[in-house]
Amino acid sequence: LSLGVLGVAGAFTYDFMSNSSTAATQQIPNIVGLPENEAVTELEGLGFNVTVNTEPSPDVTEGLVIRTSPNVGSEIREGATVTLSVSSGREMVQIPDVSGLPLEEAAQQLEGVGLVLNQTVREEISEDFEAGEVTEQNPPAGEEVSIGSTVSLTVSTGAGQVRVPVIAGMQWSQAEGNITTLGFVPEISYVDSRLPEGEVISISGQGTEMNRGSALTVEISNGMLISAPDLARLNIEEARRALRDAGWTAPEASLVVGETIPTPALVDQSRIGFQSPAPGETMRKDAVVTVRIYQFDLAALVPER
Repeated sequence: LSLGVLGVAGAFTYDFMSNSSTAATQQIPNIVGLPENEAVTELEGLGFNVTVNTEPSPDVTEGLVIRTSPNVGSEIREGATVTLSVSSGREMVQIPDVSGLPLEEAAQQLEGVGLVLNQTVREEISEDFEAGEVTEQNPPAGEEVSIGSTVSLTVSTGAGQVRVPVIAGMQWSQAEGNITTLGFVPEISYVDSRLPEGEVISISGQGTEMNRGSALTVEISNGMLISAPDLARLNIEEARRALRDAGWTAPEASLVVGETIPTPALVDQSRIGFQSPAPGETMRKDAVVTVRIYQFDLAALVPER
């Protein structure tokens, strides 16, 4: 009897282990892209337990399987659990405005709301943005897109460089347009000069390449300098006319008569014998002119003893 029992027990054990070995594993079928209910039915039909997680997806339609865990094709035992990730559809987010931000900061803001920066970043010359700042974004700020969407950015390379034109010697009224149309900002300084009023004396950076938007210092003649005429041996009225002819514009009181100069020559009476500024010296048009005139002095005829 005992031998019979042992034989039956041995046969049972062999059959159980043999069946367990046969049902040990099953391959997870490719159910990615199937509707959730179809995928669950197929897996349960193979003897697997199934759990379902949902997550947003910009690419997979709501209700379809995105992936499995373990992966499709894995060999696992019957009765094991397979986890399905099923799309809940697109989760929307509003694109932030990153214009004017440095590229790195703009990328951080986009990533912070779940968006992806297109790694191909366009560059363009811009007068309105510093080099490295975002000038454009696509899609635009405020548009709603699904999380995980890609945003493309354009970044400024700066204003770009252009050659400063040669305008020295030109009248500013004619030269100004040459400067401003190129995007430069003129900073005007009027200086004393013999050159005609309004003529450009100099401009910073003339003939060199500079960034658009750069400030350029422009020196313009105010036309206030003249050469002092020679007033020697003229009387006061003649001297005044000579000064006016030379461009002198000061009030008549600015022609100052100083101390007289004694002379033994009667012919020099009331004639100018000294002037300041001296003949040929550069002076302002509104400068004070000082003269000294000869005064006949009989004592000058008598030699000293």
